[in-house]
Amino acid sequence: MRRGTVSPLFKSAFAVKEAAIYQLEIQQQHLQAEIDEIEEELRQTAKRRKLRIAALMRLCSRWRPVWSHHRSSSWYDTILPNLPDSAFRENFCVSRTTFTYTVNACECMRRQDTNMRRAIPLDKRVAIGLYRLASSAERELWPTCFGVSRPSVNLIFREFCRVVVQRLEHLYIRLPRPCEMAEHLRQFEAVLGFPQGVGALDGCRLEVCPPPLS
Repeated sequence: MRRGTVSPLFKSAFAVKEAAIYQLEIQQQHLQAEIDEIEEELRQTAKRRKLRIAALMRLCSRWRPVWSHHRSSSWYDTILPNLPDSAFRENFCVSRTTFTYTVNACECMRRQDTNMRRAIPLDKRVAIGLYRLASSAERELWPTCFGVSRPSVNLIFREFCRVVVQRLEHLYIRLPRPCEMAEHLRQFEAVLGFPQGVGALDGCRLEVCPPPLS
């Protein structure tokens, strides 16, 4: 082979290589077109799914005529502030000072007003919890006393109990240690005249009809 000339065999191999590269490029273009088509189909499918979900939500939504029912002024708002301290203690089993302390301890129960309605004040939330614990009134009267719905009373009561246990239990409830038991027994009997007792959780009075004296 003379210098400066290209072998026919080399030309043939080069042409075959170029043809193979061209075929690969064509295949790559076809694959890319198929990928684009699949991605577009997926986008359209997702769009149709969102439209169907939106249509179902509109069909399932329920029209609400009011957000909350209007309630008249309650016993807590109108009468209780003017009651003497003795009447306050009778209804809540705590003094006004203890009530204020409990309100401050339950600050995490406070709620913010929204565009829909005003939040139930913190002091009323605490009063609902205390009143339900202290009062023997029928549960149908609780919403009337505070001007809130029965579900709200139940939710607030459970939250109040949980917060009081979390914030105040470790401050005021402590079981006596074995070495302190004898002194507690002595003090309890000295104050109440009840032997072998170290504390009382609650108490109530029961009316009875005693038998006539013989």
